[in-house]
Amino acid sequence: MKGLLETLFTHSSHYIQWAEGSGCQSEQHRLVSGAKLQFTLLSAPSDLKLIEKDSVLVLQRNLPGITQAVISSTHLTAQERDNIAAMDRSTQISAAKAPYSITLSVSDLKGIYNPQRLALTTIAEQSKYTVKLFRSPMGNVFNSAGGVFGHVIYEDDTPASWAVINVEINLGNEEPLLTFKGQCDARGEFSLAMNRLPAPDKNSINTQYEAQLTVIANLDQSADIADINQLTAFNILEDAALDSSEIAHLAFKFSVAQVQRLRSENHLSIVLKTPT
Repeated sequence: MKGLLETLFTHSSHYIQWAEGSGCQSEQHRLVSGAKLQFTLLSAPSDLKLIEKDSVLVLQRNLPGITQAVISSTHLTAQERDNIAAMDRSTQISAAKAPYSITLSVSDLKGIYNPQRLALTTIAEQSKYTVKLFRSPMGNVFNSAGGVFGHVIYEDDTPASWAVINVEINLGNEEPLLTFKGQCDARGEFSLAMNRLPAPDKNSINTQYEAQLTVIANLDQSADIADINQLTAFNILEDAALDSSEIAHLAFKFSVAQVQRLRSENHLSIVLKTPT
């Protein structure tokens, strides 16, 4: 893997690595696994080529050789040709590092991860870009710690496709909040495993954790794929029967090892209040 990237970086200086977005956010980035990713360039420089390798996507610029005709001239000494070649490589690398913008969509043919649209502008001093992909309900696996699931809709009952779910768990004992993230699928359904959530203290009379859920969603309800960076924070109707019950987060108690459905009162779904 290292040798391949080093070779490609002779003509390219940027690459994207795909990391797990779902689950506990306090752990280090884990690269996606088991997926079969497919990429579609929506806008990019005409000479850009995508090269896939495991969980990495290399952005290779197909820059033309500037001095190949000169280098092939027989009247130059070997040292002169080497000097020109070195300048040529330096020029190409500098050109490759020049900022440019791309827009692409990524999808998983196996359905483990939700699709995503990505807009990226490269930076000369930065070569690696980490993009998180979120698991679909089909790709989520509950372990012994349990988790939560649900269905998110807008006020007009339209599914909140691709909305991102943020759950904060209060561990107590002045411990920092533990944050988990997940994402709805096109139907607005989500499933989030609470991996790495510790069991409550056996000596404690409290067998549940205080928790709260917040949601960011797409203002454009017709969007076929979400750009995670363009999602907006929505309030939630605590009670779907009362328009005045708008809250910033949905509070609940989470029991370790249980799989809980989250919803607004008087509704089977979590109902979002459209920002005004």
